[in-house]
Amino acid sequence: MIFSLTVLLSLGLAAPDAAESVRVTTSDAREVECSIYLPAGADRAPCLVVAPGRGYHKGLPIFTDLAAQATAAGFAVFTFDWHYFSAGTAPSEGLVDEIEDLRAMIRHARRHDRVDTAYLMLAGKSMGSVLAAGVFAEDDSLAALVLLTPVIPTEDAVGQYYPDLLAERRPVLIALGEGDEANCPLPVLYGALAGAARRVPVVVVGGDHGLNIGSVGNPATTTNISAANAAIVQWMRLWTAESQ
Repeated sequence: MIFSLTVLLSLGLAAPDAAESVRVTTSDAREVECSIYLPAGADRAPCLVVAPGRGYHKGLPIFTDLAAQATAAGFAVFTFDWHYFSAGTAPSEGLVDEIEDLRAMIRHARRHDRVDTAYLMLAGKSMGSVLAAGVFAEDDSLAALVLLTPVIPTEDAVGQYYPDLLAERRPVLIALGEGDEANCPLPVLYGALAGAARRVPVVVVGGDHGLNIGSVGNPATTTNISAANAAIVQWMRLWTAESQ
């Protein structure tokens, strides 16, 4: 089942409070650069771990605005860069190193004294959405999943890149730009989700694979990114409230 939400908000990008920068060590002794954003107060908070795109790094607007909006709503956010990106190299064969990068980030979040591990969520953009979906499927203790600009160019791609998605019973949200036809055309996405075991909300804003509209610097892109992130944060607030 599908619930489609088109967001038409006029918002500006939010600036997150200063992040804590740390280096997280993987099981094979590589280092991953991480930024930790925490909400006000001292209590444990629901937490979102965000996997970047192949080249869309943690300092770019989608992630910094998402961190700002989410922390203002009471969530902790952990963003990071793939080890290969920080090292200036290429992804590993079969993305095995990148899967370990993400697992290391999840382990680090679980150990953090401000994270409520009952509400530990994953998000991923593009390539990161594929890896986040795979790690989510193998770890039943993770609470929810956000696929941001997923890679579903054909209905067959769901089985290739997101093989457990249609059977997933935990909360899943998809957010993308309506103009991202090369990576995820809307008719294909809706057709693929028609047989999902649980309703999958789909947030649609304008823009391409980076949620960009028009030329670089177009103010409409700022509005677009903020609208998408506002919808993601609202969805997190709703399902966490319902599950308490």
